[in-house]
Amino acid sequence: MKWAKAHKNWTAEDWAQVVWSDESGRHLGNYSRKNRAWSRIDERLDPFVMHGTHAQNRSYVGYWASISMDGTGPIYVLPHKTTMKAALHQDILKDYLLPHYNIGSIFQQNNAPYHTTKEVLNFF
Repeated sequence: MKWAKAHKNWTAEDWAQVVWSDESGRHLGNYSRKNRAWSRIDERLDPFVMHGTHAQNRSYVGYWASISMDGTGPIYVLPHKTTMKAALHQDILKDYLLPHYNIGSIFQQNNAPYHTTKEVLNFF
């Protein structure tokens, strides 16, 4: 909230300098037939928000991408069963994401532990 308030008066030109980046992923494979949802006791279950859970022996594909006012950047697909660490994060930035943006762009990311290591902060 503090960050949002500090930037509430930015112009479109200011925001045009920002690159947003994050990693995500998807499970591959079959869904089980059991629907699950968390809700409060006083809430009714809405079928719209219920979805099947993943069956065992599933695979997970992770990927990393970025967006800016200019559009989307490249997508980096993480190797299967990759554990994200600072060194890999830095390599993905250096080799795949940052070359597509102007020097001086503001690279916005969340505070995942490997985003804020001394090595990565020194890299930036």
